[in-house]
Amino acid sequence: MNTEDTLNEHGSYHSPVHDALDHEIDNLRLTKESISEIEADAAIEALISARRTLVLGFGSYAGPAGLLAHLGTTMGYSIAHEPRGSVHLASALNTMGPDDLLVIVNMWRTNKTSTLAAEAVRELGAKVLAITDMRESLISEAADHLLVVPSEGISFFQSVTAATSVIYGLLAGMETANTERSRQSLRGIQKMWKELEIYSD
Repeated sequence: MNTEDTLNEHGSYHSPVHDALDHEIDNLRLTKESISEIEADAAIEALISARRTLVLGFGSYAGPAGLLAHLGTTMGYSIAHEPRGSVHLASALNTMGPDDLLVIVNMWRTNKTSTLAAEAVRELGAKVLAITDMRESLISEAADHLLVVPSEGISFFQSVTAATSVIYGLLAGMETANTERSRQSLRGIQKMWKELEIYSD
């Protein structure tokens, strides 16, 4: 189904904001049922044990992907987001090896670049964690760890609310696993904020 078909299927709304909120509540409930504690714990372990982590998320999915990379880095993890693809992605993938992790955030239609990236890093010995709405897809098949989240939103939009909530949970697990390192990193970052005069208050 393409974007216009999705728009036509959803039609109009009585109260778009409240309808969206109700829909996201349902998505979060479905997410809790979809992801087992074993799957979640395995994903956290993959993140905390990786030497380096590269996160892929293009378009709308760059939001949750960037969140994982930004806050993960804030806690002292070596984690980066590559939203550009093309030659930038090729250079980033080329540096990956057996102790590294590729995280792919992809919903709705299978992104061919992400699929090929997953296959490429597995040949280099790296692991793959996929956060997707498809339990059966080329990306899912290439993943060592799979977290399935619903992504249908209102109108023609694909929702990233469930994916974002899952990422917050992964980050919390990463912080708990290395609390002291996270605190040391946060202290250093706050010092850097002051030196760079980032905030006015």
